[in-house]
Amino acid sequence: MSKPWFKFYAADYLTDRDINELTFEQRGILLSIWCLIARQNECSLDTKLIAKQIGIEHKKLLKHWSILEQFLVKTDTGYYSKRLLDETQSEEEKSIFFSKIGKIGGDAKAKKNSSVTPEKNPSMTLDENSGCQSQSQSQKVQLPPIPPKGGELDSAEVISTWNSVCGAKDLPKVIKLEGKRKTALMARLAEKGWLDDFKIACDYIANHPDAGWARGETDRGWKADIDYLLKPGNVSKLVEKARTKPAARASPSRASPRTSHTTEADAALAEQLAEMTWDELPAMEGTYG
Repeated sequence: MSKPWFKFYAADYLTDRDINELTFEQRGILLSIWCLIARQNECSLDTKLIAKQIGIEHKKLLKHWSILEQFLVKTDTGYYSKRLLDETQSEEEKSIFFSKIGKIGGDAKAKKNSSVTPEKNPSMTLDENSGCQSQSQSQKVQLPPIPPKGGELDSAEVISTWNSVCGAKDLPKVIKLEGKRKTALMARLAEKGWLDDFKIACDYIANHPDAGWARGETDRGWKADIDYLLKPGNVSKLVEKARTKPAARASPSRASPRTSHTTEADAALAEQLAEMTWDELPAMEGTYG
């Protein structure tokens, strides 16, 4: 349900690392898109329509779109903000919750006013033969619990699966979930069936004979981390590999010094390097050992 307002957490906005990397023009466009989503729960997949609705030239929107799109979750019908959606659902859940509390409380009060005292109605007292409680004692008001947010539970399951399955194979464990990593995870969880495929991909990386390239078993020594699986399409590729039979092993005397494992590791490493900034590159020192 759309609202004429939405919650804005100033401290989170001002301290968010990804937001701070945006230009002021990009921040203004992003805020306008959030306002558009707040009005109608999502915005169109058509960037021309988005530009028209927020009052900006289409060329200018396209100039920044590849960066701004990272802050949105894409579905078959449009773009939406995961946080705005969670906040909206939370408000609706609270509204339903307190509505139920009011109804239960009103019903309980009505029953109390209409009931007779134990002295006037012996059936309301404790039955010595059966040991059953009286009607007035057995009636207790049960308040409905506020259901947890599915996104938070799914995120915890993703981290737990990676750390328990792949972390056990000496792959980098997840310590923090924030910034671009959190944005990417929310986007992947919005994809139908992704969580189930993610579990298959983790098992493939950890246990499949042909996945040595992802476990550092090549001359490059590159190891996959959870960010590799959060990139669009990577989980689907690994699921396809998991459903194929392991490749035949060559005899040691005929084995090539550069195997298919090395080729796949090189491709994965190149993809990771291509998406890194200059400030992040020093962290890769030693990879080529």
